[in-house]
Amino acid sequence: MQKFTKTFYDENKKNNVSYVLSSSLLGNSIASDLMEGFAEITGHYNCRSRDQAWRSVVKFVRYICSIGINESSVGLDIVSGFAEYLKKSERLKKTNGTHYNFIRRLIRSISESSVNSVWFDQGLKYESFKREEKCGRDNQISAGQLKRIATACKKEVAAIKERFSLREYVEHNDLSMHPSYTERELTELKQLILNEKRGIWTQKELLIDGQSVLASSGLRRHSSYKELTMEAVLPIFLLIMIQTASNPFSLMEINRDCLLDNPLDPNSVTLEWSKQRASTAQKISLLRAGNFSVYKLIQLIVDMTDPIRHLASDADRDFLFITRTGCKAKRLSSQGLHNYLDRFRVNHSFEHFTFTDIRRAVAELVYDHTNSVKEVKKVLQHRDERTTMLYLRGDAVVQRRY
Repeated sequence: MQKFTKTFYDENKKNNVSYVLSSSLLGNSIASDLMEGFAEITGHYNCRSRDQAWRSVVKFVRYICSIGINESSVGLDIVSGFAEYLKKSERLKKTNGTHYNFIRRLIRSISESSVNSVWFDQGLKYESFKREEKCGRDNQISAGQLKRIATACKKEVAAIKERFSLREYVEHNDLSMHPSYTERELTELKQLILNEKRGIWTQKELLIDGQSVLASSGLRRHSSYKELTMEAVLPIFLLIMIQTASNPFSLMEINRDCLLDNPLDPNSVTLEWSKQRASTAQKISLLRAGNFSVYKLIQLIVDMTDPIRHLASDADRDFLFITRTGCKAKRLSSQGLHNYLDRFRVNHSFEHFTFTDIRRAVAELVYDHTNSVKEVKKVLQHRDERTTMLYLRGDAVVQRRY
């Protein structure tokens, strides 16, 4: 068995990412052709698009293994067969279309350069996976529901601010004077903050340093008082999304220096961030004022991440959102953020919704107030109105347009 590997440099994470394909079920020549074709097509892709393309390759490999293809197979239209294979799944048509289109392009590229007979006589029949009129994953969020979500987030953010304010208090005040916490709890918190300066963060490090009592004091509970945690990220993240209608993946990787002063208006700032596949930076003008304004929320995140930012790698240090695990700080995990969204919905008894649903709800709310697709397009910062229309498929919006 031979393994074929292609390695690319990830500009985002500033490290190498490898994709590996085994020849155990495919044979050496087929596996080699697939990997060479994959490298040729995706060489200029960004990391997220290449990962998506690799998922298509994995599904295609699963299909050709199921039909028993080998180097001597001829006259078999495997691309059309792959389309039929995709149709049997419960995935969305638009997702199947993405997988099919990439594989069709991949096989066409391979057939032009490979001498392997298995790629000959590929009809490359065009299959249309038309998007669903109504996506089964879409969840309708009304203006009232969006307001209730924002209200729940504000309550949590207010509690987050209060907890984090304790850090400054224990560093500069008499511990016996704080009304809401016992003197022992304040002493423990202050000692943990002092340990940060010595590079001691974990329970294991505390035990080695002879601080066994502090090691058993509940480090996770204390973390929420002295730094940004994943649990604290979620309500802040949702509030920024609601106010900016930003793409959730782009917001996850927004830079900590994302706020720019407005020289013509000291009461406002410009929020700037990058979005993959977008040719220009995304920008929006926002007011500074407001207890839960984007400006105040970002300042809060900067303050809460300052104690741990030096623990992040060069690749992650400039991201706004970073959280600590052990003695390392890292960018947000998409799966981790979704897990905390699950908890948030349960804690507040909300029906199921996703980050994409939030963006769609904001788009529909803008349309409801302006009756203008162009205004929604401006808010979502799309280049093409056809993309914007994908966000305006809710029942209320469709009825209004009708």
